[in-house]
Amino acid sequence: MYSGICMISLCLWHFHAVPLTNAAGEIFAESLDFRMWNEFQRIYVRHEAGQSSTGASTSNANDDVVVAAGSSNTRQVGYFNPVDQFWQYEKCRQLKWKLVKYLPCNQTAKILHYPSLTVEVRADEYCFYRALSCWVSGTSDYHHMFQLHVLEIVKFDQRIKTFLGEENYAAHLIWTSQNVCTTETEIVAASILLNTPIYVYSYYEETWYLFDQNGKSKSPLTKEDKCIYLQYKSRNTYNLVTDVNSDQSPGSISLNPERATIRYQEEKIRYFNPIDEAWQQEMCKKWEFIIEQLSQYDVPTTVLKSPKKCVEIQKDKKSFFRAISYCLTGAERHHKIIRNRVAEEIIFNRAIQGLYPGNKFISFIHNDWATKEEIIASAVLLNTSIFIYSHDTQTWDLYNKNIEDHSVPLNTLTEKCIYLRQKSPNEYDVVQEVETFL
Repeated sequence: MYSGICMISLCLWHFHAVPLTNAAGEIFAESLDFRMWNEFQRIYVRHEAGQSSTGASTSNANDDVVVAAGSSNTRQVGYFNPVDQFWQYEKCRQLKWKLVKYLPCNQTAKILHYPSLTVEVRADEYCFYRALSCWVSGTSDYHHMFQLHVLEIVKFDQRIKTFLGEENYAAHLIWTSQNVCTTETEIVAASILLNTPIYVYSYYEETWYLFDQNGKSKSPLTKEDKCIYLQYKSRNTYNLVTDVNSDQSPGSISLNPERATIRYQEEKIRYFNPIDEAWQQEMCKKWEFIIEQLSQYDVPTTVLKSPKKCVEIQKDKKSFFRAISYCLTGAERHHKIIRNRVAEEIIFNRAIQGLYPGNKFISFIHNDWATKEEIIASAVLLNTSIFIYSHDTQTWDLYNKNIEDHSVPLNTLTEKCIYLRQKSPNEYDVVQEVETFL
């Protein structure tokens, strides 16, 4: 994917908000009445610090301070003040696109409430890019070009790297090379590209989320700031919001102040990073086990897909503990000892006991099979998170070792985990390899 991106003839880092006072600008001025042209000049052609305030993103290579995109907090009140035809003209000029048509929307600035008028966009994995292509040019035809520009921002803009952090940034680059659909990082990158804040309305949460390209470098948005407004309905459905409800009553809309600025959600990208020989040796030394077979994992860390290669474990009520025994020692025969230690963990760990209704955790003492509570207890005991692939739903379920402190995130790019496949309640196999995108 990135080889294609690198061939973009229009270099993103040379976008500048050039004041339209040249010949092209004079021609454009003649096509508008004098009052409209003055308004355009007032809003978009400013000379503070020698640059425009709403042009596309300029390179920060020569900047003394790196601005972390989307890192500021927002106030409780948001405003609906959508970009207009002047903005469309300027962005198409910068991107060298054809302005097909002006996007009709209510230009009356007002308090941000529920969307009252939307324009549907073709729902597919490119829907976000189609929607922004419509905002800029009036057509979705430029969605592929827009996606390439956004990926250039993600790949090369220091603000994204600073914002995500070194490890998460590297992880996201891997993810974008294998996926097309949009995450929050691509939305904030689009905000940087267009140098315009983007509001996204969650249809199901009834909440507006703000992705602000300026982050800490700018004061909170005001009623005068032009923004883009989208409605998010599902993973592949973004619609244009061209008007909102005019109801001014308090509490009629929720603007989420905590997530109004972009935050990286690491759980959206999971990796296959299995336990290794070093993990085995550490655990067997701690538990006084003898390693009967060293780990056979010899694959690089990769995005977590469906299982490709598994070690089959004996099928009975003890299958889960047999699988854990195999992960520890390379043999199933220690399953009884492991089950007993899991039982001890449950008896003495109040956080795990809290997962059981009433005092039903005692029932596990008399059973051999593992429920989700015992799997979590195993993860806590081993200090290793466990992923289990359901053969029925074809999805991975995470049993996090950090149950006692939910504030501690799991980074599967750097943390070793156990991966099992479950075909039925009493059938667990050890996953050694997962499918790749190649």
